[in-house]
Amino acid sequence: MGNRGVLNNKDKELTRTFKIKPWITCALEFKGRQRELMSPGGYTELFFLDEVTAFAAGHRPCAEGRRARYNEFRDAWGNANQPKEELKIRAPGILRR
Repeated sequence: MGNRGVLNNKDKELTRTFKIKPWITCALEFKGRQRELMSPGGYTELFFLDEVTAFAAGHRPCAEGRRARYNEFRDAWGNANQPKEELKIRAPGILRR
């Protein structure tokens, strides 16, 4: 599942393509959380066939619900994009580059 922020209005009509810059892929199930799809004021759920499709759409793993995959993504991104002497990059740093 992906997240680009609140994209819908109270009538569940899409009003924009994204609101937040960190586009993430979340776990469908996490800590028993349940939510109404496209709930007013809440983020708009996006669904992908698989992780490869989500990555191709510009999303990265969620740091809360998909921590292991996020760490792998962060480390791979860091190895490809920053000098070795820098500390491990965090999600906001990935977005700035």
